[in-house]
Amino acid sequence: MRAIEQVGAEVVCASKVSIAPGDRVRAVIVPLFLETLPLWRELLPGDELRMFEGHRILGIANLVRTTEVDSPLSAAQLHALQARASESR
Repeated sequence: MRAIEQVGAEVVCASKVSIAPGDRVRAVIVPLFLETLPLWRELLPGDELRMFEGHRILGIANLVRTTEVDSPLSAAQLHALQARASESR
C-alpha cells in the first residue's frame, strides 16, 4: 500500500493504554472497510504505516506480521489478538 493509498484501520488492542511520544507499543489493527482489504494484503513485515489525525502524522508503525481474520472478529480471534499484543518482545 503506497502512502497515498493508506486507508483507515481500527486499533483493536495495544500493549499499553497510555502512549507517549517515543514509546514503543505492540498494537493490533483491523481495516475499517472490507473493500480496502486488497491494499492491506500488499503489506509485508518491515513495511511502515503512518498514523494520521487529519493531515497530521501522529506516529509511525513498523509492521511485524499480518494475520487474516474473520469480519467481524469472533470472540476467540479477539482474545488471541489481545494475547499477541500483550506478548513481550
